[in-house]
Amino acid sequence: MTVLLRTLADMSVQASWIIAATVVLRFVFRNRSKKFRLALWAVVAFRLTCPLSFEAPYSLGLQQQAVTGAAGLSQLKEYTVTTGSSPQSAGISVMYVVSAIWLAGVIAFGIYALIQYIRMKQRLCTAVILQDGIMVSDQIRTPFVMGLIHPYIYLPCGLDENDRQYVIDHERMHIRYLDPAVRLLGWFLTCIHWFNPVVWIGYRLFVQDIELVCDERVIEHYTSDQRADYSMAMVHSSIFATGMHLICPLGFGETGVKERIHSIMNYRKPSFWVTVVCIAVCVVTAACFLSHPRRTSFSMKITVPAGSELEYYYASSQIAPENSSLKVVCEQGQGEFSVVLRECENRDGEWIETYMEPGISGTVPVKKGVWYDFGIRAMNTTEEDVIYTLLVKPVELRIEDGVYGELEQYRSSYVGDASNSAGLAMALPYGENFRYDHIELQTDAMPYGMTVFLKGTGKGTGLQNCAQTAFDLIGNLDEISFCKADDREVIASYVRNRLWAEKKESITGTWVLTIGNDDISEISMQMENESLHMNNADGSLFNQNIAKNPPPLSTTKVTG
Repeated sequence: MTVLLRTLADMSVQASWIIAATVVLRFVFRNRSKKFRLALWAVVAFRLTCPLSFEAPYSLGLQQQAVTGAAGLSQLKEYTVTTGSSPQSAGISVMYVVSAIWLAGVIAFGIYALIQYIRMKQRLCTAVILQDGIMVSDQIRTPFVMGLIHPYIYLPCGLDENDRQYVIDHERMHIRYLDPAVRLLGWFLTCIHWFNPVVWIGYRLFVQDIELVCDERVIEHYTSDQRADYSMAMVHSSIFATGMHLICPLGFGETGVKERIHSIMNYRKPSFWVTVVCIAVCVVTAACFLSHPRRTSFSMKITVPAGSELEYYYASSQIAPENSSLKVVCEQGQGEFSVVLRECENRDGEWIETYMEPGISGTVPVKKGVWYDFGIRAMNTTEEDVIYTLLVKPVELRIEDGVYGELEQYRSSYVGDASNSAGLAMALPYGENFRYDHIELQTDAMPYGMTVFLKGTGKGTGLQNCAQTAFDLIGNLDEISFCKADDREVIASYVRNRLWAEKKESITGTWVLTIGNDDISEISMQMENESLHMNNADGSLFNQNIAKNPPPLSTTKVTG
């Protein structure tokens, strides 16, 4: 549901800009054929329905927010922060509240439309057949079409004989071009995006344009006298108009009568070149608004743990500068620090290090097109973690290819980074028996923990691997529990040190300590369970039995 709402919010915002452009183009081409307006509304409908877009340098669409997230609603994450460490502690998900409000609105508008339809059907139950597909009723005041699979034309009793044929021609044109189904689709999309007032404005204009286009199609072969009679029939029907046309079938003279008569009396069949221009405008509008500009600036977040000494800390993403200089702006941080760039293909080579302070910007000389690890060199003597946010541009971004593939993007130094913790919990492979529901975080005091609530049934045999992945990617995660979302029953629970103790295999590797260009000591390492055995290059014992703080499960080369 979280991903759905984020995507829905992004589509709604982007569609708002297309609606605004459509309103402008409607005014600019107000004296031209109205048919091209439906093509513009088709672009709006596509964006309200589908989030897909393509990259283009001429795009007027919104910037893609795949890395840092879009603003507003789309930035919300599905997580719960609680004060208790027990898996049974209660919490309220922010996204659950937003989801409930959105879903309640959709259901409310759906029920309202259904009630209106049922009431209209009850009013029409006494209608009598005038001819094939045409009914007459004394319970209505304006003519309209109703029905999707087998639509009928309903005429009010007492309709003037001179007006009847024009009304029938108009309503049959609606049926011929499936306007009732098109209008229902517009109403459905409006209900889905009910929270956006711009979409409501767009729907109202869309309904008016359906009528304008239908008028054009009807009068296309009329004479001037017939057009005048057609306009008079519309005026007669508008006298009894109710104005309720958002949901109920739209009557012949229900909306925009003045504009429609003006359009009818000034109608001219569009020339070939006018048609070409209108088509070109529609194509350009679609290309500009259904695409997104190429992104070259990104915000990199790096966490420096509490009480840490002067160390190097790297982001989970890598950058490739598009110029020979890189602009870096520190948007958030604390104290003096250095920006560090290390070439991915030559991590043992020279590093680029530039001094910076929070709130200032700097330019770093780099190699164009070369992929760099991006990090900082900083210390944190406080009792709380410090987050550094740095804006870098112009660059290309990629997620580091680590042991866990796409999960590497959620790597974090602390469990209190709720965005990454929730993202990791949603992405973990729980198997066929379980699916993610929500999480709760214990961040007040040690041991720091995370409770993942799952839907489904099963033995949870694959949850240990999920727990190990979480421990590897979240630096200070001490405990993780998996519970059933329905009754909060604990499926499995893991503690970091205990999980280390359960590992039976041995991990070996080599650490090389280098000063200048000379290797002064080569240390071989072998770890089994929680014991670490290290020997010098000559085979003598270096250290052993480090049980409390085992090193990472990787071969590490330290250069100083």
